[in-house]
Amino acid sequence: TTMNERLVSLKIKGDVFSRHYLSDQTMRVIATNCHNLKSFTYKLESFGCYSRLFDGLSDNGILALVRGCRKLESLELINAKRVKAACFVTIRDTVAADENAYALRSIKVTGRNYTVTGYPFVVEDVPDAPEDPPTPMGGADMFNPAFFMMFGVPVGEIQF
Repeated sequence: TTMNERLVSLKIKGDVFSRHYLSDQTMRVIATNCHNLKSFTYKLESFGCYSRLFDGLSDNGILALVRGCRKLESLELINAKRVKAACFVTIRDTVAADENAYALRSIKVTGRNYTVTGYPFVVEDVPDAPEDPPTPMGGADMFNPAFFMMFGVPVGEIQF
């Protein structure tokens, strides 16, 4: 057997410093090659400097994963900012249409303005939740000297 056949749990951590974001293309590769996957977790660490420009994971990638990895039992997304609530409505409808073909019974979404609970999946808006939660620096980016001060780098040592 190959490693992709043995892979049953996958946890991926994206981070903004190295611009290691997950992409829809990567999700299609996983969906095509990891049919025995039972658990998938993606956590995006943004530290207040998230960039949509580099974040390539969207509804399309999550839908490809669910459709390609039918043994998937649990899906967890933390701060997956481009994955919208409508994606989970589609997943709910897809799984409900053929429950015997899909093992997915648990979805956990954190850091968004909606929740997905129970089975069959219920997708609900979170009242008064911001689209993107406030960051420690109010959305500072890496070109702001205050960003570096947060990590103890003296501002005098920063050159732009």
